[in-house]
Amino acid sequence: MGGSSRVQNAVVVVTAVLVVLGMNVDGFSTELIPRHSPASPFYNPSRSHYEHLQDAIQRSRKRVKHFENKLEAPLSPAGIEYLMRISIGTPPVEFVAVADTGSDLTWTQCLPCTQCYKQNFPIYDPRRSSSYKTISCKADVCFDLQTISSGCDRNNSTCEYLYGYADSSKTQGTLSTESITIGGTVIRNNIFGCSHLSTGTFPSTASGIIGLGAGKLSLVSQLGESGRKFSYCLAPYSSKSTTRISFGSDALLSGVSTPIQSDPAFDAFYFLSLESLSVGSNTIPLPSSNGGGNIVIDSGTTVTFLPQETLLRLVSALEEAIRVPKTTDPTSTFSLCYRVEGESEFPNVTADFKGARVVLRPVNTFVEVADGVVCLAVLPTQRVSVFGNIAQTNFLVGYDLDARAVTFKPTDCTKAN
Repeated sequence: MGGSSRVQNAVVVVTAVLVVLGMNVDGFSTELIPRHSPASPFYNPSRSHYEHLQDAIQRSRKRVKHFENKLEAPLSPAGIEYLMRISIGTPPVEFVAVADTGSDLTWTQCLPCTQCYKQNFPIYDPRRSSSYKTISCKADVCFDLQTISSGCDRNNSTCEYLYGYADSSKTQGTLSTESITIGGTVIRNNIFGCSHLSTGTFPSTASGIIGLGAGKLSLVSQLGESGRKFSYCLAPYSSKSTTRISFGSDALLSGVSTPIQSDPAFDAFYFLSLESLSVGSNTIPLPSSNGGGNIVIDSGTTVTFLPQETLLRLVSALEEAIRVPKTTDPTSTFSLCYRVEGESEFPNVTADFKGARVVLRPVNTFVEVADGVVCLAVLPTQRVSVFGNIAQTNFLVGYDLDARAVTFKPTDCTKAN
């Protein structure tokens, strides 16, 4: 497609050597590994590229469905597209956790287990760590998590929590502090949940959640003096390049900037204000949201979700601009598909966020679903729009919680990592 004929999917899933940080830790970075790469615990060599893509799309649909039904809770943990390898405790014990930009609590399963789901890694035992400490139920931090019931244990001393997700998954345990190691950097006194009861859709390949959302107790919010910020650059799905996520002073924030909008329903989500989409001179306004954000940017959702009317107008505008034979989606997922042979010209789509014009190239809007068949990677939503990770491909994306802004800079992410 005019330099982007075979539009590739940026379904990247993170398996990173990550850790959580403390107050005075400087910047650090770690690798993110695509979920379906051989380095991922989810890797299944018997499934094709297109089958992996369909798996990711179905996870996204379930994730957003839970989002629509229960906006006040974090999204389904089963739909996450990224993982991190982290080490916890002293001496450090390594395991894999889900990286989630849609929730704020970082937690792992802990011994003794009242009810734990089966996981592939040994369960963390806080009694074997010299740096583990519980948090008093009288501390203010005991009540800083949303979608949580928290308070004193039966001895009226430690902070006990119950944290729920939109698909009814839940984790329950003791709010604590511990040393976590990411990319060789030790982060001391990080607040996390030591879970003794976890039920729901948590995958056995992961031992918990790394909260990267905007809430008070997320990993990012605890960065302190080095700056509450992080950035990543997602390479296309076809690339073998590693992806990196950088935190604190290592985070790269450049390009155009749009404000993170506050939403009273749940402050862990990164809401942005998307004012319009354009194809050439054809501009499609998006519904406003009474002063708040109208779209969530989420690395854990593969495709982009837009209101039905907006999607229909976008499809119409693209049909007018594209001179390539249309076809049907063999997977019956997407509404606008084309058959491409060799180089084919597809237009850019301009996304006008508040204060930031982001030009989406075909790699951000179309995905190859079968040999020679590309489709518009956008699905309808009834309630909340989501800017997924395909749309973020080949952008350096930065999040700054202190400045309350998200930045976008066009970047060849196969070289940036």
